[in-house]
Amino acid sequence: MSTLNYIGNLLGIKAEYIKNMRETSSEYLLYVESPVRPHRCPNCHSQTTRIKGYTNRKIQHTTANEKTILLLYRQRRYICTCGRTFNEKTEFSSRYLRTTPRLREVICQQLSEVTSYQAVAKHCHVSVNQVLRVFNEINYSRPSTLPPVLSIDEFKGNAAGQKYQVILTDPETHKILDILPKRDTTELAKYFAQFPRYIRNNVKYITMDMSLQFRSVMKSWFPKLKL
Repeated sequence: MSTLNYIGNLLGIKAEYIKNMRETSSEYLLYVESPVRPHRCPNCHSQTTRIKGYTNRKIQHTTANEKTILLLYRQRRYICTCGRTFNEKTEFSSRYLRTTPRLREVICQQLSEVTSYQAVAKHCHVSVNQVLRVFNEINYSRPSTLPPVLSIDEFKGNAAGQKYQVILTDPETHKILDILPKRDTTELAKYFAQFPRYIRNNVKYITMDMSLQFRSVMKSWFPKLKL
């Protein structure tokens, strides 16, 4: 197996895309370009392989050996017989994002371990704002049950224009259960009212760093609770 094939397999990038690689003191630079293949025109839906030109893009990937991996992507632009031009599509880029799907997966995985935004940013070699953008893309479905130990904490967010949001986690497994858009006792009460009493009775302990008002709501909804 060639070095580029090995690197491609390791990073989840097709080896045929990797044209060259260069290492600096802080980064691995991968020069990538996809093969020419028929693309369907978004205007008339006919296929074309005619090339209009290229755009050089820098896309951040994951890390290796404590170094940032950057893809220097030579993105092709096609032109159709109808006159419409459009960018090619690849599995590791999109029009607006400057990170690969694989990097966003790693950020999500780190967030699921309930660590701080700063720690995730440092681990992934990205800014805290990038971590927050990925976090705000995550959608959690309401859990079917609740753990014996439940952690309820507020954090600074920006969903639905709210300055603070609430995160529910299982501190024993470090799993995020759900994220509520508002830090509000009424919203908390509505949320927990969706769970049958026998499920709420399963919660014996709640850890929280919130006001006495929140504590009173918890006591009313979890009769077996020990705060």
